[in-house]
Amino acid sequence: MARPKTPRLNRAMIVDAALELVTSSKGLTMPGLADTLGVSVSSVYHHVRNRTELVELIRGRIAGREFVNVDRNGPWRTVLATWLREYRSAFSAYPELVRLLIGQTVSAPEVLAQYEYIAGVIIDAGFPREEALPVIMVFDSFALGSALDLSAPDVIWATDDTNHPNMTTAIAAAPTEVVARADAAFEYGLRCLLDGLALRLGETPSATSTSYS
Repeated sequence: MARPKTPRLNRAMIVDAALELVTSSKGLTMPGLADTLGVSVSSVYHHVRNRTELVELIRGRIAGREFVNVDRNGPWRTVLATWLREYRSAFSAYPELVRLLIGQTVSAPEVLAQYEYIAGVIIDAGFPREEALPVIMVFDSFALGSALDLSAPDVIWATDDTNHPNMTTAIAAAPTEVVARADAAFEYGLRCLLDGLALRLGETPSATSTSYS
Protein backbone atom coordinates (compact mmCIF):
# COMPACT_ATOMS: atom_id res chain seq x y z
CA MET A 1 0.00 0.00 0.00
CA ALA A 2 1.33 3.45 -0.92
CA ARG A 3 2.19 5.76 1.96
CA PRO A 4 -0.12 8.76 2.40
CA LYS A 5 1.09 12.03 0.91
CA THR A 6 0.54 13.84 4.20
CA PRO A 7 1.69 12.33 7.49
CA ARG A 8 -0.99 11.35 9.95
CA LEU A 9 0.85 13.02 12.77
CA ASN A 10 3.17 16.00 13.02
CA ARG A 11 4.64 18.24 15.68
CA ALA A 12 2.02 20.96 15.28
CA MET A 13 -0.77 18.45 15.89
CA ILE A 14 1.06 17.07 18.92
CA VAL A 15 1.52 20.55 20.43
CA ASP A 16 -2.17 21.36 19.81
CA ALA A 17 -3.25 18.21 21.62
CA ALA A 18 -0.76 18.77 24.43
CA LEU A 19 -2.13 22.26 25.05
CA GLU A 20 -5.63 20.82 25.28
CA LEU A 21 -4.44 18.34 27.89
CA VAL A 22 -2.64 21.05 29.85
CA THR A 23 -5.86 23.05 30.12
CA SER A 24 -7.90 19.99 31.09
CA SER A 25 -8.04 18.13 34.38
CA LYS A 26 -6.20 15.14 32.89
CA GLY A 27 -2.70 16.59 32.99
CA LEU A 28 0.05 16.16 30.43
CA THR A 29 1.44 12.63 30.08
CA MET A 30 2.80 10.95 26.99
CA PRO A 31 0.34 8.01 27.17
CA GLY A 32 -2.51 10.45 27.70
CA LEU A 33 -1.33 12.52 24.76
CA ALA A 34 -1.16 9.45 22.52
CA ASP A 35 -4.66 8.48 23.60
CA THR A 36 -5.97 11.95 22.79
CA LEU A 37 -4.41 11.78 19.34
CA GLY A 38 -5.62 8.24 18.76
CA VAL A 39 -2.14 6.91 18.08
CA SER A 40 0.42 4.75 19.86
CA VAL A 41 2.93 6.26 22.27
CA SER A 42 5.71 5.18 19.92
CA SER A 43 4.13 7.28 17.17
CA VAL A 44 4.35 10.35 19.40
CA TYR A 45 7.98 9.57 20.22
CA HIS A 46 8.71 9.41 16.51
CA HIS A 47 8.10 13.16 16.39
CA VAL A 48 9.02 14.24 19.93
CA ARG A 49 11.95 12.68 21.80
CA ASN A 50 10.53 13.04 25.29
CA ARG A 51 8.24 15.07 27.54
CA THR A 52 10.95 17.68 28.12
CA GLU A 53 11.19 18.43 24.43
CA LEU A 54 7.40 18.55 24.21
CA VAL A 55 7.17 21.15 26.98
CA GLU A 56 9.78 23.26 25.18
CA LEU A 57 7.80 23.02 21.95
CA ILE A 58 4.75 24.28 23.84
CA ARG A 59 6.81 27.06 25.42
CA GLY A 60 8.05 28.07 21.99
CA ARG A 61 4.55 28.02 20.51
CA ILE A 62 3.15 30.36 23.14
CA ALA A 63 6.20 32.59 23.31
CA GLY A 64 6.11 32.98 19.55
CA ARG A 65 2.82 34.86 19.93
CA GLU A 66 4.08 36.89 22.85
CA PHE A 67 6.78 38.99 21.19
CA VAL A 68 4.81 40.00 18.11
CA ASN A 69 3.44 43.25 19.57
CA VAL A 70 6.63 44.43 21.24
CA ASP A 71 8.01 47.66 19.74
CA ARG A 72 11.71 46.88 19.82
CA ASN A 73 12.74 50.42 18.87
CA GLY A 74 11.13 52.24 21.78
CA PRO A 75 12.63 53.43 25.08
CA TRP A 76 13.77 50.64 27.39
CA ARG A 77 10.86 51.17 29.77
CA THR A 78 8.30 50.90 26.98
CA VAL A 79 9.96 47.80 25.54
CA LEU A 80 10.07 46.03 28.90
CA ALA A 81 6.53 47.05 29.85
CA THR A 82 5.09 45.81 26.56
CA TRP A 83 7.06 42.58 26.81
CA LEU A 84 5.80 41.91 30.33
CA ARG A 85 2.19 42.60 29.34
CA GLU A 86 2.46 40.24 26.38
CA TYR A 87 4.29 37.64 28.48
CA ARG A 88 1.55 37.67 31.12
CA SER A 89 -1.21 37.60 28.54
CA ALA A 90 0.33 34.71 26.61
CA PHE A 91 0.56 32.40 29.61
CA SER A 92 -2.52 33.47 31.58
CA ALA A 93 -4.69 30.95 29.71
CA TYR A 94 -2.44 28.08 30.77
CA PRO A 95 -1.91 28.19 34.56
CA GLU A 96 -1.04 24.47 34.68
CA LEU A 97 1.57 25.00 31.97
CA VAL A 98 3.25 27.69 34.05
CA ARG A 99 3.95 25.08 36.71
CA LEU A 100 5.50 22.80 34.09
CA LEU A 101 7.64 25.52 32.56
CA ILE A 102 9.34 26.63 35.74
CA GLY A 103 10.45 23.05 36.41
CA GLN A 104 12.83 22.66 33.49
CA THR A 105 15.65 24.38 31.61
CA VAL A 106 14.58 26.82 28.89
CA SER A 107 15.84 25.62 25.52
CA ALA A 108 13.11 26.66 23.04
CA PRO A 109 14.90 28.78 20.38
CA GLU A 110 12.02 31.28 20.17
CA VAL A 111 12.19 31.91 23.90
CA LEU A 112 15.98 32.10 24.11
CA ALA A 113 15.93 34.67 21.29
CA GLN A 114 13.52 36.79 23.31
CA TYR A 115 15.64 36.62 26.44
CA GLU A 116 18.73 37.50 24.40
CA TYR A 117 16.98 40.58 23.06
CA ILE A 118 15.62 41.63 26.46
CA ALA A 119 19.06 41.19 28.06
CA GLY A 120 20.43 43.50 25.37
CA VAL A 121 17.74 46.09 26.10
CA ILE A 122 18.60 46.01 29.81
CA ILE A 123 22.36 46.29 29.23
CA ASP A 124 21.99 48.99 26.56
CA ALA A 125 19.81 51.00 28.96
CA GLY A 126 22.85 51.31 31.20
CA PHE A 127 22.43 48.55 33.77
CA PRO A 128 25.63 46.71 34.76
CA ARG A 129 25.90 43.30 33.10
CA GLU A 130 25.78 41.59 36.49
CA GLU A 131 22.33 43.10 37.07
CA ALA A 132 20.83 41.96 33.76
CA LEU A 133 20.01 38.43 34.92
CA PRO A 134 18.49 39.49 38.27
CA VAL A 135 16.27 41.97 36.40
CA ILE A 136 15.15 39.25 33.98
CA MET A 137 14.47 36.81 36.82
CA VAL A 138 12.40 39.40 38.70
CA PHE A 139 10.41 40.08 35.54
CA ASP A 140 9.91 36.35 34.99
CA SER A 141 8.59 35.82 38.49
CA PHE A 142 6.34 38.86 38.27
CA ALA A 143 4.87 38.01 34.86
CA LEU A 144 4.24 34.34 35.60
CA GLY A 145 2.86 35.03 39.06
CA SER A 146 0.58 37.68 37.60
CA ALA A 147 -0.58 35.19 34.96
CA LEU A 148 -1.58 32.79 37.73
CA ASP A 149 -3.47 35.60 39.49
CA LEU A 150 -5.91 35.67 36.60
CA SER A 151 -7.10 32.17 37.54
CA ALA A 152 -7.63 33.04 41.20
CA PRO A 153 -11.09 32.71 42.79
CA ASP A 154 -13.31 35.73 43.30
CA VAL A 155 -12.68 35.55 47.04
CA ILE A 156 -9.02 34.99 47.89
CA TRP A 157 -8.95 36.00 51.55
CA ALA A 158 -11.71 34.95 53.95
CA THR A 159 -11.48 38.03 56.17
CA ASP A 160 -13.91 39.63 58.57
CA ASP A 161 -14.18 43.11 60.09
CA THR A 162 -13.44 41.95 63.62
CA ASN A 163 -10.25 39.96 63.12
CA HIS A 164 -8.88 41.50 59.93
CA PRO A 165 -10.04 45.14 59.75
CA ASN A 166 -7.12 46.36 57.62
CA MET A 167 -7.36 43.57 55.07
CA THR A 168 -11.14 43.92 54.92
CA THR A 169 -10.78 47.62 54.18
CA ALA A 170 -8.12 46.96 51.54
CA ILE A 171 -10.25 44.30 49.83
CA ALA A 172 -13.29 46.59 49.83
CA ALA A 173 -11.28 49.30 48.06
CA ALA A 174 -10.10 46.95 45.29
CA PRO A 175 -12.03 45.80 42.21
CA THR A 176 -14.29 42.85 42.96
CA GLU A 177 -14.03 41.17 39.54
CA VAL A 178 -11.07 38.78 39.17
CA VAL A 179 -9.62 40.14 35.93
CA ALA A 180 -10.03 43.79 36.91
CA ARG A 181 -8.41 43.15 40.29
CA ALA A 182 -5.53 41.20 38.76
CA ASP A 183 -5.00 43.81 36.03
CA ALA A 184 -4.88 46.61 38.59
CA ALA A 185 -2.35 44.73 40.71
CA PHE A 186 -0.24 43.92 37.66
CA GLU A 187 -0.12 47.51 36.43
CA TYR A 188 0.69 48.77 39.92
CA GLY A 189 3.50 46.25 40.28
CA LEU A 190 4.79 47.02 36.80
CA ARG A 191 4.92 50.73 37.61
CA CYS A 192 6.80 50.03 40.84
CA LEU A 193 9.31 47.77 39.09
CA LEU A 194 10.05 50.24 36.32
CA ASP A 195 10.20 53.21 38.67
CA GLY A 196 12.68 51.29 40.80
CA LEU A 197 14.80 50.44 37.79
CA ALA A 198 14.69 54.06 36.65
CA LEU A 199 16.09 55.10 40.02
CA ARG A 200 18.94 52.60 39.55
CA LEU A 201 19.87 54.49 36.39
CA GLY A 202 19.51 57.91 38.01
CA GLU A 203 16.39 58.68 35.99
CA THR A 204 13.29 60.41 37.32
CA PRO A 205 10.68 57.82 38.38
CA SER A 206 7.84 60.26 37.69
CA ALA A 207 8.67 59.95 34.00
CA THR A 208 7.61 56.31 34.18
CA SER A 209 4.71 56.51 36.65
CA THR A 210 1.78 57.00 34.28
CA SER A 211 1.65 54.87 31.14
CA TYR A 212 3.90 52.43 29.30
CA SER A 213 1.66 51.74 26.34
